[in-house]
Amino acid sequence: MKKNRLAHISLLQMNHLTAHGVSLKTFGMTVEEFMDSLQFERPPDHFPPLLRALWYEKKGDWNTAHQIVQTVHSSRSCRIHAYLHRKKGDNKNAAYSYQ
Repeated sequence: MKKNRLAHISLLQMNHLTAHGVSLKTFGMTVEEFMDSLQFERPPDHFPPLLRALWYEKKGDWNTAHQIVQTVHSSRSCRIHAYLHRKKGDNKNAAYSYQ
């Protein structure tokens, strides 16, 4: 029961990410596939950098996620960067990420 509840919360969090303009479909996977990948100690090798950043954030390693997202320069990385700052409660830096 607890596992299903946690999975549901995680899916809601992933839907929150979609609301910020980032969809896992962009990376060719479903939310369920992404959530399944979290059982491993490392992100799958085929994950591109931004997907690895999301993976680390979901595993609770905000710093690694932030380091990765700062290495990519695109509109998608800006949205993920803003998402990371919002998750941390840093709305000032989140707003800056959209500029």
